[in-house]
Formats: sequence, C-alpha cells, structure tokens
Amino acid sequence: MYIKQVELSRFKSFGNTTVVPFLPGFTVISGPNGSGKSNILDALLFALGLSSSKGMRADRLPDLVNAGHAKRGRTAEASVAVAFALDDGQEWKVSRRLRVTDRGTYTSTYYSDDVPCTLSELHERLAALHVYPEGYNVVLQGDVTGIISMNPRERREIIDELAGVGEFDRKIAQAKDKLDEVKVGEERFRIVERELQQNLERLAADRVKAEKYRQVRQQLAGLDGWEAVLQHRQLDQRRQTVAVQLQECETAIAQGCRKQQELQEVVQAAEAYLLDLNRRARQLGEEEHVALSAAIAAQQAELRALQQRDRELGDAYRRNQERVTQLREEIEACGGELQAVAGQRETLGAALVAAEAERQGQMPVVERCREEVAAIAGRSAAWVKQQTEHYEAQRQIQEALARQQQEEARLTEAERQRSEQLAARQQELAAIETQIPGWENEYAQIKRAAEGAHNLAEIAQRTLGEGQLDVQTCRETIDRLVQEQRQKARQLDKLEAQVQAEKEIQGTRAAQIIQDVGIEGVHGLVAQLGRVAETDRLALETAAGGRLGNLVVDSDEVAAEAIALLKRERAGRATFLPLNKLRPSPALPPLDPKLGAIAYALDLAEFEPVYYNVFAFVFGNTLVFADLEAARPHISRYRMVTLDGELLETSGAITGGSLRERTSTLHFGAVEPPESQEARQLRERLQELDRMLGRLQQKLRSEQARVEKPKPSCAKPGKCKPRPNNSAIASKPSCRKCGPGAKPSRPAFSKTRPN
Repeated sequence: MYIKQVELSRFKSFGNTTVVPFLPGFTVISGPNGSGKSNILDALLFALGLSSSKGMRADRLPDLVNAGHAKRGRTAEASVAVAFALDDGQEWKVSRRLRVTDRGTYTSTYYSDDVPCTLSELHERLAALHVYPEGYNVVLQGDVTGIISMNPRERREIIDELAGVGEFDRKIAQAKDKLDEVKVGEERFRIVERELQQNLERLAADRVKAEKYRQVRQQLAGLDGWEAVLQHRQLDQRRQTVAVQLQECETAIAQGCRKQQELQEVVQAAEAYLLDLNRRARQLGEEEHVALSAAIAAQQAELRALQQRDRELGDAYRRNQERVTQLREEIEACGGELQAVAGQRETLGAALVAAEAERQGQMPVVERCREEVAAIAGRSAAWVKQQTEHYEAQRQIQEALARQQQEEARLTEAERQRSEQLAARQQELAAIETQIPGWENEYAQIKRAAEGAHNLAEIAQRTLGEGQLDVQTCRETIDRLVQEQRQKARQLDKLEAQVQAEKEIQGTRAAQIIQDVGIEGVHGLVAQLGRVAETDRLALETAAGGRLGNLVVDSDEVAAEAIALLKRERAGRATFLPLNKLRPSPALPPLDPKLGAIAYALDLAEFEPVYYNVFAFVFGNTLVFADLEAARPHISRYRMVTLDGELLETSGAITGGSLRERTSTLHFGAVEPPESQEARQLRERLQELDRMLGRLQQKLRSEQARVEKPKPSCAKPGKCKPRPNNSAIASKPSCRKCGPGAKPSRPAFSKTRPN
C-alpha cells in the first residue's frame, strides 16, 4: 500500500487546487525555502487526522485556510484529498473539508470514498492498514535527532510500534489488567457469598423461632376463642334460666291478680250482705237491732280487715311488678359481664328475702282470716268457700315460694360451678399471660434481628454498588488521565528533543560538555560573559548572531585540548576565542551625531575589561539605529542593526521581517535557552496530572479497601466479644480474640505509570 496522490485546495500556501502525485517506492520533493514542501506533509496530517493544529504549525484550524482566500469576506473553504493504492489493486480515497465562516466559526468534515465519516471510524480503517495516530508513520522535523538522542529502551519502543509489536504489548497489558480485575472481583464475590451463607444460616434459625412463636400465637387465639364460646354458653344458659324465672313470676302475678279480683268480689258480696243486714235491722226490733249492729260491726271489722288485706295484696302486687322490672333490667344487663350475674343473684336474694318477709308478715293476716272465716262459717257457705279458696291461694303462694327457693338453690349451685370454672380459666389465662411477655420478647428479638439483617443487607448492597461505581469511576478517570499524561509526555519529549537538536545545531551541547568537563582556562560562552539592557537585547543579539555561542578560552592550547575532547566524545563542533591570539581592535572613531545612530553596539554591552577584544571581535564597528528608516541612508557604508532586529551588512544585504520565537536562541546573561510557552504549559499540565493521579489512586485504594474488605472469620463463634468494624458493608463485627483471622485483607493495587 502507498499514497498515490495528494490533492490540496486552498490549504495554507496553496491558493488553488494542486495535485501532488506519488510513485511506488521513494518520492522526493525538493524546492527553496517557503515553497510549501512542509505544507504537503501538514496536508497529510490534516486529512488523516493524525495531528492537532499545533502539530501542523498553526494556532487554530482556521489558520490552515489560504490567507488570500480567507480575506475575501465570505465563507472560506480548504480541503485535502489523499488517494491510497491498496495492495489488492483497489483505490481508497480519504478527504477532509474545512469551512470557515466570516464570523470566525468553522466546521470540519471527514470523508471516506466521498462518504462522510467520523474521526474514530477513519482511525479504525487506518489501524487496519497499520497507520496509528501515535505511531511513527510520519517523521517530522527534529524526530530523527530526537530518536538519535533517545536511550535504548525508548528506541526499542519505537521499533516495536513500527513493527506492530507495541499493539500486541498493549493488548497483553490490557488482558492482564482485565484478568487482575476479574481475579479481584472473584475474590470479592467469594467473600460476599460466604457472608450471605452465614446470614442465611442465621436467618434459618430465626425462621424456626418465628414459626414456633406463630404456633403458640395460634394456640393462644384458639384458647381465647374457646373461652369466649364457654362464656357465651354460660350466659345463654343463665339467660334462659332467668327467662323461665321471669315467666313463672309473671304467672304468679297473674294468679295474684285473679285472687285480688276474687277478693274484690268477696268484698263486694260482703258489702251487699252488710247492706242487706242494715235493711233487715231497720225492719227488726231493738234487740235484734243491737244483735244485728253487733253483727254489722263484726262484719265491718271483717270488711276493714279484708280491705286492709286487699291493700296489702296491692302492695305485694306492686312489689312484684317492681321485681319483674328489675329482673328484665338484669336480663338486659347479663349479656355483658359476669359481675352482672353476681349483682342479679344479690337482687334475687333480696327479692326472696322480701318475699319471705312478706310471707311471714301475711301469716297473722291469714290467721285472722281463718278466725274470721271460722266465725262466719256457720252463717255463710259462701264465706267458707271463700276461705277455702283463700287457703288454696295461700298454698299456691307457698308452693311458688318453695319453687323460687329451689330455683335460688339451683342458681347458687350453678353460680358456684361457674365461679370454679372461671377461677380455673383465670388460672390458665394467668399462666398464659405470664408466658406471653417471654414470647413477645422472643418475637421482638427475632423481628429486630430479621429487620437488622434485611437493613444490613440493603445497606451492604447499596454501599457495595456505590463503592463499585466509585471504583469504576476512579479507574476510568485514572485511565483517561494516564492517557493524557502519556500524550503530554510524548509532546514534551518531542519539544525537548527539538530543543536538544537545535542546541546541537547551535553548538550549545558541545559547549556544555566542555564546561561540564571542567577544562582549566575555559571562561564560558560569549552570552555568559556580557550583560545588555532589555531595550537593546534584540538589536545586540542580532548583531552578535551565532558568535554568542563561541567559547572564550585563555589560549590556543586550551582550545586545542577542547577540540580533541570533542573529537573523542563525538560531541559536535564549537568555535573558540583564545584571549592570547585575538588581535586588539583599533579604537572606534567618535560617533557623528548627523548619522542618527544611537551608539556603537560595543558601547551598549557591559562586560569585564579583560573581554574587550572578545566583544570587539563579536560586534566590530556595528552601529545601532532606532529603526530601519533611520539606517537606510547609510547602507553599504556601515554594518548596522535596528532595535527591531533588522540587520544591514556593508555588502548591502538586509535581513529582517517577523521574528518567530525560537527556543534555541541564546541570550545575553543566560546559557540555557528559555523554555517555550508550550513546553511550560505541558510541564505544568504534567505536574497537575501527577497530583490528580496521586489523589485518584489514593481514593481508589480507599474505595477498594472499603468495598473489598473481607469479613473476619471468628475462631470461637458465640464466645468472643464483638468489636465494631468501620467497614460500611461488614455485617459481622471483627473479633478481639481470634487474632489475624479477623483482620481484613487489602487487595493489591498497581500504579499505572506513563511510558
């Protein structure tokens, strides 16, 4: 494969479209300075995207557009097309087009066979052809000198890059790094697996306890249900009993009502009988009237007694009504609590006592009624019948009282049995309640342990993910910074190699070697031995030219010894100024004010008197003028130099123009050339990258130590005292007594160093 041709259109010094053909083998392009030879190489770098604008000797990409075309005030465009002749006989065309608007903005587009593509796609295609952006497919100015000054290891790297071995070395290094990462990840996952297995065993034990607690809770709930069922059955039975009792009381009340009606009928009959007796008394005589009055009085007394008894029965009826109301209220209240049953029992006892007291209170009345019935029995069959019915009513009341007493005894027995059952249930309930706090504590512990394990697992998972993300971010940042560090180091090496090559060209390296050897009689460079004002520096350095790099020595013997040293060391060439052989310069004539010159160059330099002949040889009779206009009238008469750096020789030659900053130029008062701004920026950026890499690697080590810190294994589980661990993901504390096994291991970290 070779480059077949390069087509340049409005690129740098090429104002029109120019086609440069290349032939198989070697193609040499020659021409005078400024004819555009280097621009062809810059065009290759531009089209293939192998260098930045700095590498193509331009501050910005718009500077690559031809200056004449860019000044026309419209959109300027520059393009370069490179045609490759591939080994298979086909042709591949790569082109790049740069458009610059009148506002200063620009766009750059790559084309592969006239199809737009990205820079990464273009580099992939070039990599298949063994053309790399960081390779040595293109040798620029100073690269050969830099390669010569390299050490064997750096040269070996260049040879490996050219042979394609470097790509395999990078792939091997990447594979090794990836293998190390996989091993570290495998070890970390093993640690996590062991920890999860331990957590699983602990949670299995907690699950058994939780199931046991659930069974106990179910048993307790079943017992509570049976207790409620039994209480409901007992209260239902009691309700039925009270309902039966209420029905019996209502029956007794109904019988009392009927008896009261019967007594009222008897009273009415007695009143009618009394009226009849009064009527008969009025018909009878005085004696009969007296007897009848006595009988009437007796009958009235009996009547009053019956009325009294009627009132007493009415009172008993009202009391019975009140007792029925109380019983109904007790029936409504007995659906809730057992205390209501006890209150009802007391109420029934009071009612029974009241009924017994009523019965005892009615006994005299009954006796009087019996006497009255006996007294009246002979005179009225109806009265006897009434007494018989009254006795029958009394007997029924007594039977009702007996039944109530039996019911009271039965209720008392049932209450005693219920009390015994309640006491037994209360004892069982008390025993269960004494066990409930322990069960609740055990359940709370199990629940807290489960929640702690779950929260710990979530925290561990979240912390692990964050730590892994931080580690990955740190690694990516480190890789990016290392790549940038490598690029900056390469650029700095190129600049230093260029400086070194220019030093060799200027003779500075040979002078430095002679000064380092320490040959006696060597005073130093001319630039070291003089001082000039800052305003005159450019003019005097231009006038001195390359003589600033001449070495001043005591004698020609010292110069011969130094030359022999340079030959032995193959260190280059140098010019020597022996003080014993320099001819004394004649005194300079007085300066004519009409010339308009500032002064002689020799008069503007400061040096020791012993070096007068040296600086007289360097400057001669050169005159210093303010500008070119002041010096032009005296061309060919004097050697002149201006403050802006224009040099006018006595031969009539004039040297001037824009000055480019050259890092290899010697200056008065300094041996080493000043470092260029680009080199200073690269060096500062490298220092900043070193600091950033140090911080990131320290952070990466801390994150790896935090994420990959293994859990300590305890030699005596359950017996040793736990010690809190600072690790964010450790779910088991480290042990104070188990020795080295409890210390976490830190994974090894290898610092990536730039080539």
